[in-house]
Amino acid sequence: MKELNSKRSIAYLLEALTVSIIIFGILYSSVPIIQKKVEEEIIKYSTQNVIDAIDNAITDILSNPNEDVLVKLITEQSARKNLKDKLIIFNTERIKYLFLLYKDPIRDKLRYIMDVFDKGVYLNEPFTPFNDVEDEIDLVKKVADTGRDAYLKHENNDIIGITYYHPYVQKGIVKIIVGIDFSFETLKEIETIAL
Repeated sequence: MKELNSKRSIAYLLEALTVSIIIFGILYSSVPIIQKKVEEEIIKYSTQNVIDAIDNAITDILSNPNEDVLVKLITEQSARKNLKDKLIIFNTERIKYLFLLYKDPIRDKLRYIMDVFDKGVYLNEPFTPFNDVEDEIDLVKKVADTGRDAYLKHENNDIIGITYYHPYVQKGIVKIIVGIDFSFETLKEIETIAL
């Protein structure tokens, strides 16, 4: 009888151990997924005030709400200067670059409207990402096509940590893509919080 109880105890112990290992495996494998979601929420939350202020500045340059913001910025030097004067306040240690793009509907190319911090970019110049990564161009085109914010982490760059892309939508159409390059230090702060 003792031998039978001993075998049952071992069987129960093995079953409990197996179930514990499975539960641990599930929990362990879900940690990176949870960490990524937390990181995404932190990035979204920490950029929201900047994005809102930029959207307000862009809207503010319009004489009336029916005016096409893209046409105005491309054709009027004074509108670009006015917007640049409003956005220059974002030139901080945390934001390395701030630029406006549009998607050329004829050539399906991304082009600059302006670089707010004067980094040598001119109107209608083709967009080239910081690391000249084709994936980044695809990401920006996706933002232009879907109207959804997106970001790219630069793991191997000690200047820029995150490039955040935000669509400026007018009458349901993406007119401008705002690009914000956050510093490497900002990325490290976010990663520290997300852990």
